[in-house]
Amino acid sequence: MIQNILLFILGIILLIKGSDIFIKQTSKFARKIGVSDLIIGLTLVAIGTSIPELITSIIASTKNQSEIILGNIIGSNIANLGLIGGIIAIFMVTKTKQEIKTRDVLIMIFASMIFYLFMLDRVITSIEGGVFLLLYLAYIIFLLEVKRGEKDKRTFQQFLAFFLKFKYVHSVIKKIKNKKESKKIISKKEITLNLLLIILSGIVIYIGARLLVEQTIYFGDYLGISKNILGLTIIALGTSLPELGISISAAKNNLGNIALGNIIGSNISNILLVIGTSSLINNIMVDKLTIYYSGIFMLLISLIFWFLMRTKYKLGKKEGIILIFAYILFLASLVIIK
Repeated sequence: MIQNILLFILGIILLIKGSDIFIKQTSKFARKIGVSDLIIGLTLVAIGTSIPELITSIIASTKNQSEIILGNIIGSNIANLGLIGGIIAIFMVTKTKQEIKTRDVLIMIFASMIFYLFMLDRVITSIEGGVFLLLYLAYIIFLLEVKRGEKDKRTFQQFLAFFLKFKYVHSVIKKIKNKKESKKIISKKEITLNLLLIILSGIVIYIGARLLVEQTIYFGDYLGISKNILGLTIIALGTSLPELGISISAAKNNLGNIALGNIIGSNISNILLVIGTSSLINNIMVDKLTIYYSGIFMLLISLIFWFLMRTKYKLGKKEGIILIFAYILFLASLVIIK
């Protein structure tokens, strides 16, 4: 039992350290090619901090552990908004740009709603996973179309038009045709070093995720606790630690765009990228707890988060207390439901 606890803790440590290396290396690349802080937070940093959820869910999918996948993603999304969003709001007023509320938070809510609708028939299929991945591809391309220094006032409605009219396909074709624009900004030595560190971080993350999933299965069977509950709590908190570290660091350095962009971008990545990828490996079976409680709570806290940002696009101490209270309420209610 002690050995299993130590392996579980080791898994979380490896996930955090591996993700930290990945985030630093990808952010370096982004700044070299002129990507804005907001876009870095919403895309590269968000993807980096979602890697623990991604690898953990992929491994769980290969083992047909749907409860772990759903618990991990839904629990992480709730923790990102309630716990992490609450903490950074209480200790430091976090202000960001208008488009976070008028576009990205709405895209997060939109993704959460589609996620919930797909769960209602008790299974998320590979076709639905493909829709998620297509949406995520469109979202990333939509964001990366604006370069550093350019004003970006595009809305949620414009993103929907971008997706439904397949404009992202035209963007990819245009990028391929304009190869001449890609100049050697980074030296070969820098590229090689960055790639090696990214590969190394990927190996570390994989080992950590494997340990985390295997030990969660063990504890679930040994203690008779639902793997969904473990996913919603312990695994979700473990895989959300990178978001916590990055967001606190960004907020302390007055980088509200990265702090909030990371949280929102991670939630979008968790649904569209992680669930999308996992369902391609195996259909994800949905249990009653997810449909009738945790899934609804994820939608509810997303709407609360959007509502709290209505004043000057910032989160302060009062908003932080509300978010923390909502998260504590969620954890307490799981004990009652269990």
